[in-house]
Amino acid sequence: CPRPTKNLPPPSATSTMLWGAFVDHGLTQTVNFEAMVGRQMDMQAVFASWGENNGAFPMNYAPLIRDKGKTMILFWDPNDASSSPNDSRYSNDTIINGSWDSYIKSFARQIIQYGGPVILVPMEEMNGRWFPWNGTVNNNSAAKFITAWRRIHDLVIAEGATNGKWGWAVNSNSVPD
Repeated sequence: CPRPTKNLPPPSATSTMLWGAFVDHGLTQTVNFEAMVGRQMDMQAVFASWGENNGAFPMNYAPLIRDKGKTMILFWDPNDASSSPNDSRYSNDTIINGSWDSYIKSFARQIIQYGGPVILVPMEEMNGRWFPWNGTVNNNSAAKFITAWRRIHDLVIAEGATNGKWGWAVNSNSVPD
């Protein structure tokens, strides 16, 4: 699909544009990437799965992100390396019915402990069919996704994670359309 060709004005002199990237699941590539582009990122994307590393907040990124004044963009995924799209452990129903409440609250406390700015993006690419939270698999629906997302949001907020902001990320294509 071609992009619109409207002539948009450049950002004003008072606006601030932040930039960032997802570099790698490891820690060493960030330093190499920033050296290559000649600039430190303002934001850095990382991923955390609920079922891996005991579902812990990725505190190991603190020296490369928080301690350098960057914002962490955290894609927070209810799955693990072995899960399939139909893995009922990570369905919207299990989030809605409270099965994950204790974990979500614990993760929220870890966000507070991290202390740096975090943009939390739970359940990205919900318009696909490749993750257990996607709207067309695992007995999920758009309405259940919204309810599950709101439950996660409300639990994190209730724990007092004020250094967290919220993101919502769809895939460029909906599958199925």
